[in-house]
Amino acid sequence: MKPLSQARDDIFGGLVSAAIAIPLAMGYGMFAFSSLGENYFADGALAGLVTASIAPGRLGEVKVAIRGGSEAFHAYAMDPKDAIPRGTRVFVVEYFPPRTIVVSLA
Repeated sequence: MKPLSQARDDIFGGLVSAAIAIPLAMGYGMFAFSSLGENYFADGALAGLVTASIAPGRLGEVKVAIRGGSEAFHAYAMDPKDAIPRGTRVFVVEYFPPRTIVVSLA
């Protein structure tokens, strides 16, 4: 029974760490963009990270820091000819409910 208790504690610890780290990373993004001027300050919070490659004219996935955490959204490239590889930082340009966004290269 002890391994189940340890696993539960490990999962809880991971969730607490994520709850602290994600908003902190969002703040660091906003801080990094603030050096570009006040017009760019909010861009740090609007930036996302590509988690599934976006092929030209195709759908991909982007993780966006939002609502105190991060959420995955379906994503299209703003320029349909762009291929955006996994791990690329992007800006959210447009939002289509419920979970689709248009992104451009950061």
